[in-house]
Amino acid sequence: MKPTFVVASLNFERDLTILKDVLNKLEMKTNYKDSHKFAEKGQKAAGWWFYEIYCKPDFMEKVAQLESTNKKIDNERKILEIIQDTLKQNNSTARVRLYKDKPFLVHWWAWLMK
Repeated sequence: MKPTFVVASLNFERDLTILKDVLNKLEMKTNYKDSHKFAEKGQKAAGWWFYEIYCKPDFMEKVAQLESTNKKIDNERKILEIIQDTLKQNNSTARVRLYKDKPFLVHWWAWLMK
């Protein structure tokens, strides 16, 4: 299973609890079991924790179908927005992005590591 989301968090424990809660609620709404898992290891750099969330493609499709009745959700980006909105509502500083998207500073890091 490929990673779906990458999380950058300053408060690891609190943000992990919020993310688990969001994904578990989506899991309950869709009646889908074992839909996601968190990476076994995270990395810490400059005070931030970086870790990945793995979601099954079937689960992402079911969430898109379920939520599309309320508002237009047709892909992973819309599900990402749901997760980010929940984090903001809980005053979290965590940042979540899709795994397939390039990091913001990728070119700078590549130059720095030469």
